[in-house]
Amino acid sequence: MRTHSAASNLLEIGLMLLIPMSTPFAFAEIVRRPGEGLPFVGTILIVLLVGLGLFFFFQAGPNPSLLGVHGLTQGSLAYPTFGMESRLSFSESSTFQLVSVYTNTGANNLAIGSLDPLAQGVLLFGMFTQSTPGGVGTGFGMLLVFAVIAVFVGGLMVGRTPEYLGKKVGKEQMRWSAGLLLLHPALVLVPLAIAILGGFVAFGGGLANHAYLFTSVLYEFTSESANNGSSLGALADNTLFFNLVGGVVMLMGRFYPMIGMLAIGSIFAEQEVLPPGPGTLRTRSLTFTVYLTLLLIIISALLFL
Repeated sequence: MRTHSAASNLLEIGLMLLIPMSTPFAFAEIVRRPGEGLPFVGTILIVLLVGLGLFFFFQAGPNPSLLGVHGLTQGSLAYPTFGMESRLSFSESSTFQLVSVYTNTGANNLAIGSLDPLAQGVLLFGMFTQSTPGGVGTGFGMLLVFAVIAVFVGGLMVGRTPEYLGKKVGKEQMRWSAGLLLLHPALVLVPLAIAILGGFVAFGGGLANHAYLFTSVLYEFTSESANNGSSLGALADNTLFFNLVGGVVMLMGRFYPMIGMLAIGSIFAEQEVLPPGPGTLRTRSLTFTVYLTLLLIIISALLFL
C-alpha cells in the first residue's frame, strides 16, 4: 500500500509550517497592534527561503571530493540520489527535510548523513537560530528575544531609551535575553568538547572519518538542545555518556527558555504602556524586518564560531 506520495509530502510540509507561521499573526492580535507580526513573518521567510536555496545549490551540485574518482564525471554526480526517498523528487525530499529541521520537527525522508557537507551546514544553521521559524511556541519566543535585543541595540545607537510595544527595555530584560541566547551554544559546545576531549567518541580511519564523526557529535547535541530529534546516524550514541548528557541537554534546552521567556514577559507586564516618542524605533516597517534578519543571522553565527 502506497502511503507516501508527492501530495502527502506537500501536505506534511504545510502542516509543519502552519502553527509556526501563524503564531506571529496571533501575537499581533494579542498585543492589539495590527501588522506587528509582519516583520517576524518576513524574517522567517527570508532565512527559510535563503536556506532552501543554499540547500538546493549545495546538494544539487557534484561533491568536489568525488570528482577525482575514476569513472565519475561532474554530470554523473549532479543531483545525487543516494539516501533520498525514491518515491519523491530531489526538490520534494530536500524541501521536506529543510522545513522539518527549521521547524524543529525532526522528521526525515532522506538520510541526513549522506548529504553534501555544506548542505548539512545549512541544516545546522537552522537549529542554531532556533527561531526561523523554530519549534511551536518556543521558536517564536526566541524570535521575540531577538526583537528585544534588536530594539535595545537600535535605541542605544540613536541615544534614546529603548522601547518595545510601548514598554521600556531595561537591564533585567537584557539579562534574561542574553542568558537565553548564550544557553543554546553552551548546551552544544560544552558537551561537544567533553565528548571529543574525554575520549567518548571512537575516532578511526582517516581525516575524512574524523571530520564526519565530529560533525555527527555537533549535530547530536545541537538537535537535542534545539528540541529537534534528527541525527546524522553515524554516531554510536547508545552509551552511558551520551544518554545522560543528552538527557540533561534536552531538559535544560526545553525548560530554561520557557522560564526566561516568562520572566521577560512578567517584567514587561508590570510596566505602563508609554506613548511612542520621536525616537521610538518603528517595529512595523521593512527597515526593522531587514535589521532584525541581519542581527539574527550575525548573532546566531557568532555564537557558534
